[in-house]
Amino acid sequence: MIPNRVIFIWLGKSFPWSGAKAICSAWKNQKPESIWLIHEGLEKKGNSWEAIKNIPTLQLMEVSDKNFEALHDDELCLSLFRTLKSPASKAHLLRLALLYKEGGVSLDTDVMEVRPWNDLLHQLAFCGVEPVAFPNAICKSLNPFRSIQCRLLFAFHKGSKTKVDDIGLCLI
Repeated sequence: MIPNRVIFIWLGKSFPWSGAKAICSAWKNQKPESIWLIHEGLEKKGNSWEAIKNIPTLQLMEVSDKNFEALHDDELCLSLFRTLKSPASKAHLLRLALLYKEGGVSLDTDVMEVRPWNDLLHQLAFCGVEPVAFPNAICKSLNPFRSIQCRLLFAFHKGSKTKVDDIGLCLI
């Protein structure tokens, strides 16, 4: 069984508001036993921090060499992690190591949960696909109708159980 643990990774100093919304939506909808925010030099200040600091299951964990121990890879992942420059690549490698060692569900800091996934925790493993609800071109478009069209399509997506009341969780 997959532990009811949610893992978020942020490799930067200033935590984004979208990350705070993602953590809050995971806590509200999934009710995980623990939420790990793995970080590298996170500054604990600002509106984003204020939004998450009182979540009872939130655990802040600084990135360390221990994240890569006991992988039985002759420290290959740790060595690769130290040489990578891209924060996204580093986060992917760290995510792989943590899921292998500890289990849980890893989510990006821009993913908003709208319903629990408890039925998936009984699986050996699972992988989700994140639809791009608001492509960058639409968000930056000068035409407000393109943005409205995208949001309406997202709100009433075929097969989605997202209600209009829940759409606030999905929009930032």
